[in-house]
Amino acid sequence: MTLKESVKTCFKKYATFSGRASRSEYWKFWLFWLLVMICLTIVNSIVFGPTLEVEQTLVVAQDGTRSIEETQQLSYDAGIFGVVFGLAVFVPGIAVASRRLHDTGRSGWWQLMPLAALLITVPILFLATLGWPGAIEVFRTIGNVKLQLGLGAGVFILFVFGCWLILLVWLCQSSRPGPNKYGPNPNEVPQ
Repeated sequence: MTLKESVKTCFKKYATFSGRASRSEYWKFWLFWLLVMICLTIVNSIVFGPTLEVEQTLVVAQDGTRSIEETQQLSYDAGIFGVVFGLAVFVPGIAVASRRLHDTGRSGWWQLMPLAALLITVPILFLATLGWPGAIEVFRTIGNVKLQLGLGAGVFILFVFGCWLILLVWLCQSSRPGPNKYGPNPNEVPQ
């Protein structure tokens, strides 16, 4: 499947969450997204210019004198053009990911796994930093609770990263041969 065919298919199946999508359809759609975002970043910087970010830092010398150090950095983003494009491809992006997971024999709902992991970990970490006893017990072992909170946060970050990694591996897997409960193999059916 060519890049053009992939994009055409994904927009034709704008909100179609059933069926299967081949690896090439999925990854070429996201390649299209990346290329368009690069172009929109260039257009946005030509039309509106780069964003100037200024950061001020208070510096205290050994003799007690204070001064403010200022650093400036130019940044480029896709701006309003990127937001509009992102909204336009949000639904087909979710739909093609669902169809891609179907192609590997998994439910499209699995793409919520990293989000669910994040929704589980953030409140626990937040409540633990506030001193909620139930959340602190999650981290309490022999030693310093602050250290345990830091280690616990690290474990939770690894948990969320692991969920993203698992999803990425699934999206990279080859198609299950033959038809499955989500439909015929897209690599075996003429498009």
